[in-house]
Amino acid sequence: EYRLTSGFGLHTTPHEARVTDAYNETLRLVGNDPYCIPGISDGGAHTKFLTSGSYPTDYLIEFVRRRRLVDLESAHWHLSTLPAIASGFADRGYLQVGMPADIEVYDLAALELEPHYKSYDYPADEWRLAQKAKGYHWTLVNGVVTFEGNDCTGATAGELLRHGRGGGASRKTGAMLSEPVS
Repeated sequence: EYRLTSGFGLHTTPHEARVTDAYNETLRLVGNDPYCIPGISDGGAHTKFLTSGSYPTDYLIEFVRRRRLVDLESAHWHLSTLPAIASGFADRGYLQVGMPADIEVYDLAALELEPHYKSYDYPADEWRLAQKAKGYHWTLVNGVVTFEGNDCTGATAGELLRHGRGGGASRKTGAMLSEPVS
């Protein structure tokens, strides 16, 4: 089930080598479970061995497009609304007029994970394993384009979210606010 690759540690074998009807049925049940939030995280502890930030793209490619185990609407709900609810953010994770929204504009048919590479962007010129994806056109945070494809625009429209609401530290002064930022 596993193989070593030069310079990048342990990786699983291609999905095709492990697929059975029972395996697909299990993935379908998990992928459609109303309480299952897809993803993985080790809090950044193993950044030289895995790139856990690629799971949303992998989920869309494998569960929605390739295997057709989850419909696109359910996938978006599991990747955005459900995590927001589980984290206590009642005003995040869905699109509604007047609400804050982060939006990914992408072409499902064109989504593709690029090869892993070493990114030397840690202090003391340390490296981490990184991975980009193709097929994403724009990333919007609070209605502002922050990425065009894989290129950062330099815009920083986000805000610190804590305890189920926005408002944390002010971007202008760094001071803590007692009321949410509107």
